[in-house]
Amino acid sequence: MENATSKLNIIEEAKQDIRSGYSIRQAAKKHNIAYTVLQRHLKNNDVKKQRGQTVLAEAEERSIAEKLVTCSEWGYPLDTFDLRLVIQQYLNRAGRVVSRFKDNLPGKEFAYSFFKRHSRILSERMCQNIK
Repeated sequence: MENATSKLNIIEEAKQDIRSGYSIRQAAKKHNIAYTVLQRHLKNNDVKKQRGQTVLAEAEERSIAEKLVTCSEWGYPLDTFDLRLVIQQYLNRAGRVVSRFKDNLPGKEFAYSFFKRHSRILSERMCQNIK
């Protein structure tokens, strides 16, 4: 996450240089950025992050992750299958159909990726009986 933030800062610095009179090629060379990457960022302010795009927006995923933490604090921890069902219900209630999910139910890989993306606040643990 920090690496992506530093790359965005470098791109912003290069964009500032272009506004102050540098050419795109000069700014790309100065900041060691590919010319095409800088050109794309100048042309489109809403550049999507690299790699595959997630089904849910970042804010939606963060909200679901926070609610999973709340459930576990209340003594009802959810596992990967529960997460998949929660997301299926969320998509159904929002009226969204995701073609890569069968019946809007995410697969196991989605759940593992979700936990990996939110590993700072979520983790899988074995349940213990309360005495």
